[in-house]
Amino acid sequence: MIFEGSAAKRAFGNCERLGHVWKKTSYNVLNTEQRNIFEGSPLSELSNDIIRILGKKYLMKSLLFALLVSPFLMTNGGIDTSIMEENSMAVSIDGGALQVLESEKAFVSKGENMSKISIKGTETTTQFKKGSDLVFYTRGRTRTEKMPLAIIKMEVGKKKRTAAYNVMSGKRFSSRPFFAKQIDANKMIYRVTPNSPLEVGVYCILFSRCSEGNLKMQPGLRLLNNQCFFEIIE
Repeated sequence: MIFEGSAAKRAFGNCERLGHVWKKTSYNVLNTEQRNIFEGSPLSELSNDIIRILGKKYLMKSLLFALLVSPFLMTNGGIDTSIMEENSMAVSIDGGALQVLESEKAFVSKGENMSKISIKGTETTTQFKKGSDLVFYTRGRTRTEKMPLAIIKMEVGKKKRTAAYNVMSGKRFSSRPFFAKQIDANKMIYRVTPNSPLEVGVYCILFSRCSEGNLKMQPGLRLLNNQCFFEIIE
């Protein structure tokens, strides 16, 4: 989409049109014997020189354009994030286009002594194959608001999928480490890459910081938890 309508696109188009004009006017009209005479003659060399000169001119424009846009492409990896709304998450699988992750209604509580994530049912709709290259994208609300995030592995019971923190029992949230990089300061979009491939299981990704095995309270945070669930399968 960036290339279409750009200076580089027009330059390539001009080169292509130049080639078509040359073929029609100075080569295709010749028969086989005339073409053999033409090839290697001063006229042929002159034509090639003209094409090379014009080609270099448009090539330089194309290279300049590529240099100007390359920092942008390197920043977002060429991923189109325009489909993301405020307070949302998405995922790119093996470098493909973004897929928005749907948030699901779940019970989420946070406390110094007890915290819990619980969702009804044992089936997880969103599934990814083990070994897939998963890169998550998150979008916040304002430029001044922090973007806490946690990837929590869930336990699948008979009726629910749960994860919990409990001081008395010693239970902790099993969070997965990741690297987050801001790629759009205006829209507060971050690219989130797990430090290592996620193993088979069910996960919850939500806007909340997890530290020392517990979800942390963050007063004043306007971001919704917006929890999304996915499963890594064999």
